[in-house]
Amino acid sequence: MVYNDAGGAIFSTLEHGAVHESGRYGQAVERLFATPHTARLDALAQAYGWKYYCPQNSGELEELLAAPQRAGVRLIEVRAPREQVRAQSVQWAEAVGALPWPER
Repeated sequence: MVYNDAGGAIFSTLEHGAVHESGRYGQAVERLFATPHTARLDALAQAYGWKYYCPQNSGELEELLAAPQRAGVRLIEVRAPREQVRAQSVQWAEAVGALPWPER
């Protein structure tokens, strides 16, 4: 599975992501740290003979992950708007932090 934000948005999860949110130097942060790309993951999957899926919503993703996996490799591309990566990262971190730890 590839979480595709078209490149560079991972940096928004670091300290300078908060700078961008402040509105003061957002354009500089984007210019210096973003690395946008136009890679086509469907073409990559096709070149390797993999099955390619690009679910359009969380329901489709859940169905895809629940479906039995047949032989071979599949590439699942989850497209994400760059503007949502920081908020999504915080949400996921909170969800993981809320998981119960196994007892030893």
